[in-house]
Amino acid sequence: MWKVLAASSLIVSIVAAIKWIADGALIFSLFKIPVVKEEIDAFGDKTQVTEWQDGFVLGLDIAGPVIFFFLIVLFLIYKRKLSKN
Repeated sequence: MWKVLAASSLIVSIVAAIKWIADGALIFSLFKIPVVKEEIDAFGDKTQVTEWQDGFVLGLDIAGPVIFFFLIVLFLIYKRKLSKN
Protein backbone atom coordinates (compact mmCIF):
# COMPACT_ATOMS: atom_id res chain seq x y z
CA MET A 1 0.00 0.00 0.00
CA TRP A 2 2.84 2.41 0.81
CA LYS A 3 4.47 1.77 -2.56
CA VAL A 4 1.22 2.62 -4.34
CA LEU A 5 0.86 5.83 -2.31
CA ALA A 6 4.49 6.78 -3.01
CA ALA A 7 4.16 6.09 -6.72
CA SER A 8 0.90 8.02 -7.00
CA SER A 9 2.40 10.95 -5.07
CA LEU A 10 5.32 11.06 -7.46
CA ILE A 11 3.04 10.84 -10.49
CA VAL A 12 0.74 13.62 -9.24
CA SER A 13 3.75 15.86 -8.55
CA ILE A 14 5.21 15.27 -12.01
CA VAL A 15 1.86 15.76 -13.76
CA ALA A 16 1.19 19.01 -11.87
CA ALA A 17 4.66 20.32 -12.75
CA ILE A 18 4.27 19.40 -16.43
CA LYS A 19 0.80 21.00 -16.57
CA TRP A 20 2.15 24.17 -14.94
CA ILE A 21 5.03 24.37 -17.44
CA ALA A 22 2.73 23.60 -20.38
CA ASP A 23 0.36 26.40 -19.32
CA GLY A 24 3.18 28.92 -19.49
CA ALA A 25 4.74 28.72 -16.00
CA LEU A 26 2.70 31.64 -14.69
CA ILE A 27 2.85 32.75 -11.07
CA PHE A 28 -0.90 33.32 -10.70
CA SER A 29 -3.71 31.18 -12.09
CA LEU A 30 -6.07 32.62 -14.68
CA PHE A 31 -9.75 31.74 -14.60
CA LYS A 32 -10.49 33.79 -17.69
CA ILE A 33 -8.25 33.92 -20.75
CA PRO A 34 -7.68 37.22 -22.59
CA VAL A 35 -8.24 37.13 -26.35
CA VAL A 36 -6.93 40.19 -28.21
CA LYS A 37 -8.67 41.05 -31.49
CA GLU A 38 -7.74 43.78 -33.93
CA GLU A 39 -10.62 45.77 -35.37
CA ILE A 40 -10.58 48.43 -38.06
CA ASP A 41 -12.96 51.29 -37.41
CA ALA A 42 -14.73 53.51 -39.96
CA PHE A 43 -11.67 55.75 -40.38
CA GLY A 44 -9.29 52.87 -41.08
CA ASP A 45 -7.60 52.94 -37.68
CA LYS A 46 -6.62 49.65 -36.12
CA THR A 47 -7.72 49.17 -32.54
CA GLN A 48 -7.09 46.27 -30.23
CA VAL A 49 -10.02 44.94 -28.26
CA THR A 50 -9.48 42.49 -25.42
CA GLU A 51 -12.25 40.00 -24.75
CA TRP A 52 -12.17 37.59 -21.84
CA GLN A 53 -13.24 34.00 -22.43
CA ASP A 54 -13.88 31.39 -19.77
CA GLY A 55 -10.97 29.05 -19.30
CA PHE A 56 -8.32 27.98 -16.83
CA VAL A 57 -4.55 28.37 -16.87
CA LEU A 58 -2.72 26.71 -13.99
CA GLY A 59 -0.43 28.98 -12.03
CA LEU A 60 2.20 28.41 -9.38
CA ASP A 61 -0.21 29.59 -6.69
CA ILE A 62 -2.11 26.30 -7.09
CA ALA A 63 0.53 24.01 -8.60
CA GLY A 64 3.21 24.91 -6.04
CA PRO A 65 1.35 23.75 -2.92
CA VAL A 66 0.10 20.62 -4.72
CA ILE A 67 3.61 19.65 -5.81
CA PHE A 68 5.05 20.50 -2.39
CA PHE A 69 2.40 18.48 -0.51
CA PHE A 70 2.85 15.34 -2.58
CA LEU A 71 6.64 15.56 -2.44
CA ILE A 72 6.43 15.83 1.38
CA VAL A 73 4.18 12.75 1.42
CA LEU A 74 6.74 10.95 -0.74
CA PHE A 75 9.59 12.03 1.56
CA LEU A 76 7.72 10.85 4.68
CA ILE A 77 6.99 7.46 3.11
CA TYR A 78 10.65 6.88 2.24
CA LYS A 79 11.76 8.16 5.63
CA ARG A 80 9.39 5.67 7.25
CA LYS A 81 10.76 2.92 5.02
CA LEU A 82 14.38 3.76 5.91
CA SER A 83 13.64 3.89 9.63
CA LYS A 84 12.21 0.34 9.55
CA ASN A 85 15.45 -1.04 8.10
